[in-house]
Amino acid sequence: MWRGGVAAIFGVGAMWLLTGLGGAANLDGARASFDGLGPVLIGMTIPEVEKALGIPLAVDSFGNENMPCKRAWPSSGMGQVHFMAVHNAIERIDIEDQSIATDRGAKIGDSEERIRSLYPPPILESPDPDFPEGHYMIVSSADGKRALLFATDGEVVLTYRVGERRAIERIPGCE
Repeated sequence: MWRGGVAAIFGVGAMWLLTGLGGAANLDGARASFDGLGPVLIGMTIPEVEKALGIPLAVDSFGNENMPCKRAWPSSGMGQVHFMAVHNAIERIDIEDQSIATDRGAKIGDSEERIRSLYPPPILESPDPDFPEGHYMIVSSADGKRALLFATDGEVVLTYRVGERRAIERIPGCE
């Protein structure tokens, strides 16, 4: 687990998300893309995700009346994968599972240079606000509405997320 794991992505109060989940047949071979992760598509509802994966999700609600949020994760059987829903639609998928790659083959442990070689410019690079040596490397979809964000330690990818552009750029997610 890197830098406090999911808490670095969702905020310090989110340590409860660090559950010990193993690999799942439901995502074996699944690839992350601008559309989602395997059978889970950005825009699905939590019940649709449960149906697509064939397993229930644990869900926690937070946020406020203007931006009601839910964090969901597999109640059993999947690696470190977390879904963020706003107004009941999945907007972001956070991936900390080293076995899950993107559709271009990028994964946790890859060098920043490998990310640059897999994705054509422009890649927006900026400092990671929670990790001074680290970087955010953001690759946008052709229409600019969705993106992949690779968080690095300054050398290698530690975690990544995919989803609506506005959602992947919010560090805690909905807040």
